[in-house]
Amino acid sequence: MIKGKCKTNLDNYKHLKWPEEFVVVPMLGDTVQAETKECLKVVGITHVMEENKYRDVDSKRDEKIKYPLIIVELSKHLI
Repeated sequence: MIKGKCKTNLDNYKHLKWPEEFVVVPMLGDTVQAETKECLKVVGITHVMEENKYRDVDSKRDEKIKYPLIIVELSKHLI
């Protein structure tokens, strides 16, 4: 599975729960469905490395891990 975050600038859709994992990287024009069954089109994909902090119990230090992530931009219409 591919970790991802969905974002949109449409106020009526920002609060919806969008997928956070994908089977494949979505393509432009694909449809993504929220838990409430509303759908938006993929208008952009950004590949990023996200940093996560966690506490290493043995050394009692904060460690940082980077992992790949996609940002999926959603809208009603293709740009």
